[in-house]
Amino acid sequence: MKKDLLCDEGPYSKYDLTQKRVVKMLYSEVLPQARISIEDMRCAWVLSTGRCGTSTMDGILGLSDGVASFHEPMPRLYELNDRAYVGRHRETLDAIVKYSKCDLISAVNVLGAVYAECSHRMTYYAKSLKHVFPTSKFIYVKRSMDEVVSSAYLREWYKPADQFLVGRIKPEMPIEDRKKLLAWYWCATNTFILDFLETLDRKDWFYLDFDAIKNQDYDTFLRLFEWLEVEPPPLGRIEGVLFAEMNYGPRVPVEKNWHEYDALEAGINDTVKSWQCGDAVPGGVRV
Repeated sequence: MKKDLLCDEGPYSKYDLTQKRVVKMLYSEVLPQARISIEDMRCAWVLSTGRCGTSTMDGILGLSDGVASFHEPMPRLYELNDRAYVGRHRETLDAIVKYSKCDLISAVNVLGAVYAECSHRMTYYAKSLKHVFPTSKFIYVKRSMDEVVSSAYLREWYKPADQFLVGRIKPEMPIEDRKKLLAWYWCATNTFILDFLETLDRKDWFYLDFDAIKNQDYDTFLRLFEWLEVEPPPLGRIEGVLFAEMNYGPRVPVEKNWHEYDALEAGINDTVKSWQCGDAVPGGVRV
């Protein structure tokens, strides 16, 4: 059904499922005739700090005929990230999530595809996403603290000119040094994700280490598509996205001065390592 509606001719391409095209075509042709119950909407959300391959994840997920993937669809909702992080105004956040996402998810589902969103800005809405869309699945992507801090620092996160500064989460006590602030951010965001995942059934989330992207671990991505219950794309197409290195930033590590966060990082990493034994968690590396 997806191919019939979205492709006038030629093979299916993920670029036929851009938000603008989906909305334009479906509101006029499909949605008046068919709607998906909100309790049955199939959607998957990437949880991450950002600067860890979410553009690549979007590119890979969108290769499957069974997935319509979006990196940062409008509205991006970043202005309320800090409020979502601390859990304020939960009912209001639920309503914002519902009315900003419901029609697009329904449109994609009507096409027979899973809706996937890879924006790290939706991470702090995870509780609302699960409450509003109870069949949601979550993909946790984690990159090392040093790599995220270096990348975000060079991308000028938390500087006055940062266009997303208004919604960035902030510590209770201000941290003036921007590198240390980014180290706190890494710890706070990953702790938030871990706490949320503990509330879910094991089958509802998938762990994907950034090394799977960096090292082109095709087996992990094949397991990801199997977990999503969709047909995987040919390995050659996955390879093409991985080689493209989408949205990669400068790869110059900044001088480290955030050693006081090493213990917190070690605790988070130990938790993740404990998942990688047996069948405790879908995805990841088996040891």
